[in-house]
Amino acid sequence: RLSAGETCALLRAAFPELRQLNASAKLLDTSLARVLHTCESRISQLKELWQQSVDIDVMQALKQNVLVLTPTGSGALLRASVNLNAHLVAVLHEALQLSKEPLCVPLPPPLAAVSSESELTRLRYTANRLHECAAQYNELKSGMSSMEQSLFMSSFVDMERLIREGSHSITWQSSSLADFLEQCTSIISKSLYRKWSDLRCEMQHVKAIIDGWSSSTKSSDIFSLACRQGNLPLEMVHAGKEHGRLQEEFLASIEPASSRIQQRIANMLQIIGTTTSSPEWVKFVSQVDADIAIGLRNALIFSMKAMEYTLE
Repeated sequence: RLSAGETCALLRAAFPELRQLNASAKLLDTSLARVLHTCESRISQLKELWQQSVDIDVMQALKQNVLVLTPTGSGALLRASVNLNAHLVAVLHEALQLSKEPLCVPLPPPLAAVSSESELTRLRYTANRLHECAAQYNELKSGMSSMEQSLFMSSFVDMERLIREGSHSITWQSSSLADFLEQCTSIISKSLYRKWSDLRCEMQHVKAIIDGWSSSTKSSDIFSLACRQGNLPLEMVHAGKEHGRLQEEFLASIEPASSRIQQRIANMLQIIGTTTSSPEWVKFVSQVDADIAIGLRNALIFSMKAMEYTLE
């Protein structure tokens, strides 16, 4: 809080005529009244200027669909994004602040109807959740294989339906917006995206097991070992024993690896929520079997190439 002397010093700086006068109480009151009048006049001017310049037409953005679909670079996929006008949010925020004490600016009826703390919070909350759902939709559309889509076909179809509704019939003023948002969160975020992520995680574990059979850090025979160490033991007796030991270790690792793969497959069956007789599941397991066969074949090819390199 300023002292009387500091207040007078500020007033003299603002009003040159005070420099030649004493800072009497009456003069101080008069000067303060002039300052307050100037401030109030300026505030009134700013209020009128804002009321005259505020863009009421931006309220039409509330009648737009909550989502918009745009072609990607390739044009094959449509990318979903939240269709919220940033200028609309700015206008609502300004209106909310100006309508409060101490300004209490009268708002135009269309703006007054939606310029509340709860309405602005609801709008931002809805936009944030829709942004998350849209981002997950884009990732699912670009990342899911056709086989994965068939495994989650029911949820995938529901997701497509919701995105179409959001881009064609659901607006920011729709009475069903809250229900639409809950459906998007339930079907896209909590169901399809989460299950797909869990399925991918299990598949990565299976792939790591398969890739480990031909890993550069593991030797299945004497030739692979020699290839990594850069030499082959000179004594054939020793080489034969070492070769037998390595093969036994490799073959012994296949059985527990198979058990781990079977457990991962059981986890995936539970994630998808289907039956073992489902045509989509049978096709999926056949693909996993093919990947396992390819992994074993790659391990054999690696061993044969190592033998060829060592014997040259």
